[in-house]
Amino acid sequence: MRSGRLRHRVTIEQRTLSNDAAGQSTETWATSTSLKRLPARVEELSQTETIREREQVDANRSIRVTIRHNSKVKVDDRVIFEGRTFHIDGVKTDGLQHEMILMCNEG
Repeated sequence: MRSGRLRHRVTIEQRTLSNDAAGQSTETWATSTSLKRLPARVEELSQTETIREREQVDANRSIRVTIRHNSKVKVDDRVIFEGRTFHIDGVKTDGLQHEMILMCNEG
């Protein structure tokens, strides 16, 4: 992968569940140091690409994020890009595990 393609910066947040004082499960989002300001390529998907990539129509904005391979990134994490939050719906890796493509949906 040519590093010039990764001209954006994204942060990956991971969901954690904890119990509050009343014993209720609480969802929070946390970022490890290794997942802050990752070099990335962010592309907005057209509706046609969204249908093709996700096999369904979604009225929310969808993006494709390409990052260097990182085994910590999982489906159900979320991407923060330019102050907006995108949930990761799918993760693809190339055969050599050099890069990951994250299919994300805002919502």
